[in-house]
Amino acid sequence: MTSDEKIKIAPFAPQTKAVVGFVLKKGKVLLGERIKSSVNLGVGLYSGIGGKIGDSPKNPNESPEEALIREFMEEVKIRPTKFYKLGQVTFIFKNKPQRSKWNHTAIVYLITGFMGNPTPTESIKPRWFDVTRLPINKMWPDNWYWVPLAIKKNQL
Repeated sequence: MTSDEKIKIAPFAPQTKAVVGFVLKKGKVLLGERIKSSVNLGVGLYSGIGGKIGDSPKNPNESPEEALIREFMEEVKIRPTKFYKLGQVTFIFKNKPQRSKWNHTAIVYLITGFMGNPTPTESIKPRWFDVTRLPINKMWPDNWYWVPLAIKKNQL
């Protein structure tokens, strides 16, 4: 590997903090196809469900767990009841300004209990996938590396 090929670490920490959750149920994972986003982030792609922490005018100082529950209620109309933190990932988009909301750090959760039925909203169309058959070709390119570890091996 040449010095030009080395992975570069961002010289800054993203200001935007977010959460993303993966609901597991009987060998399936709930992903959401992004229909609408405040900054067009991920429109047309499948991903875990989530969003920015402190994004609610009603609770700008919410905890990550409160943000996780709020985002699931807003985006797919279910309430996570049993979940745990797996870790966090940082996303840097080199073609976006450093302070862009596209650059963010997300806390990743696995959800094993919830109330309600996943329901489409104007932002997300939820869909269950077998954990061994993820729609990788319709997900962010980096998802190939870390999402299977998160949902199959419960690690990041």
